[in-house]
Amino acid sequence: MHTDKPNNTATETPKEGPPASRQSRRQRAIVALLEQATVERAAQAADVHASTLWRWMKEPTFQRELRQAQQQVFSQAMRRLQQGAQPAVLVLLRVLANAETSESGKIRAARCVLDQGRKHRELEELEDLQERVAAMELIPREGRGLSPQQEKSGSRKGRS
Repeated sequence: MHTDKPNNTATETPKEGPPASRQSRRQRAIVALLEQATVERAAQAADVHASTLWRWMKEPTFQRELRQAQQQVFSQAMRRLQQGAQPAVLVLLRVLANAETSESGKIRAARCVLDQGRKHRELEELEDLQERVAAMELIPREGRGLSPQQEKSGSRKGRS
């Protein structure tokens, strides 16, 4: 049967390709984004067109996968830094205790020790807050004092 519609199947290319191939390309792109300074260089390194990479970067799934990869890289870097934390603290404490260290050197070392202690405390407080919020999410709405109407709207008493 003949139709007047042109047959474009020979000239059209699939947008994404087979799922396994697409996933492999996307994983290469994520690695390249972690390693390269620009999206264009990452696209070259991953052997995908830059416009394809920009389009992927708008997709929530790709954004989530990229964010997870970035978090893994950052966590690995933090673990490596932790290995040097104890010797670094010892150096700072030696600088503070050394009679030959200038007053300005002692002040800088003391400020560094105090700043790091403060940041550590803030991080612990943030982790504690995250745990409490996660625990609250497990409590049924009825246990939080919400009326049936407030449950539907998601608001609490006294809020408009």
